[in-house]
Amino acid sequence: MSQRISLTRIIAIHWYGFRQIFDVDDNVLISGAFGTGKSALLDLMQYVLLGGEKQFNRAAAGNARGRDLVGYCLGDTNQIRNGQRHFLRQNGVSLIALEFSRPAEHGKESKRETWGIRIQFSSADAAPHQTYFCVPDRVEYGLLAPDGKNLLSDDAFRTWLRREYGNESLFARQRDYLEEMAAPRHLNFDATAFHRTFPKAIAFEPEENVEKFIREFILEESPLDVRDVKIALRAYEDTRRRLEKQEDEAAFAVHQNRPFCRTEFKLQVIFKKDGHKCVRNDWINR
Repeated sequence: MSQRISLTRIIAIHWYGFRQIFDVDDNVLISGAFGTGKSALLDLMQYVLLGGEKQFNRAAAGNARGRDLVGYCLGDTNQIRNGQRHFLRQNGVSLIALEFSRPAEHGKESKRETWGIRIQFSSADAAPHQTYFCVPDRVEYGLLAPDGKNLLSDDAFRTWLRREYGNESLFARQRDYLEEMAAPRHLNFDATAFHRTFPKAIAFEPEENVEKFIREFILEESPLDVRDVKIALRAYEDTRRRLEKQEDEAAFAVHQNRPFCRTEFKLQVIFKKDGHKCVRNDWINR
């Protein structure tokens, strides 16, 4: 049975203009008019999987200013009022997450994991407080906002996670969260390669040089060491030229009806027998 891991849900609560959960099944088309949040969903996926906002999609700007985390969480209107950026919310909590599923075994339910981040801004100028988590299950909206409107406080959210899923469902550092996510027992991917290729893969930018893209983002950084192959190839070519020369000399000698001195090659074979090194000399006549 295939062990392919698939994205099956996107949770976007107070992210840009979203406040909902999207179910994902097989191939999905994200479409909409300019400014409706297509790129914002891709940036949500990138932030959950990679952390950091330095490579947010430039296509998600809406104007000359690129998107950033505070803009996504508090709702940047792309307007300047009294010399300051204007937001829909002065403070607030956002929760973004991705659910991944493995195919169900016979008679069992699919194995699901929900990886995400709870992000809280006390103000637009304050540093965000972020809580990284992994839930080995499907997460419903009612669990995150029991009153149907407000997300759980950070203390209540952490208490719920520890009670239901243990301390291992929370991560003190982003680094721990990302390393655990990439581990074979979870999403099982090469973190270094993924961090290098994923932002480029979802970028809304034309590629002017396809060869450069392949070399930078697909091929391995370390070139193959082919020195031994080159040495062996040169030795083969030298031997081939020597044999061809001797065959030409032999043919010329026969044509002139003259005796030709055959060449004798010594082939040394080294092998092991009963744990001892043995050498065998074979003679080859041409």
